[in-house]
Amino acid sequence: MVKSQIATGAEYALRERGSTGVQRVRVLEHVRGGKWKAEWLDPNPGLVHYVDSGDLLATWKELKAFLKEEEDGRRLHEHNARQQWSKDSPTDLALSSVYDCIADHDVSYYRGVLRG
Repeated sequence: MVKSQIATGAEYALRERGSTGVQRVRVLEHVRGGKWKAEWLDPNPGLVHYVDSGDLLATWKELKAFLKEEEDGRRLHEHNARQQWSKDSPTDLALSSVYDCIADHDVSYYRGVLRG
């Protein structure tokens, strides 16, 4: 998460780098830079340690939506791989050119993903 979005006293979902599991923590205070002092709620209740802003995924209440969006993105990239999409292929370059020229800023194309 971005430092400005983090509030002390709020509960967050934490995923440490290299891990796939999600932990529940409460942010206690800002230490410096991107470091925060946090108390673990699950697992290891009561443990107090330091976490990086980048390891906080979302507020605990927003975790379900965050994980769904993450899974949707993973499935989209798998679909593109099955369709043999490749970066800088003629099709990719053509689509990039077309969507770069469109004046509508609500639509974008990047690395095989069309967003609108």
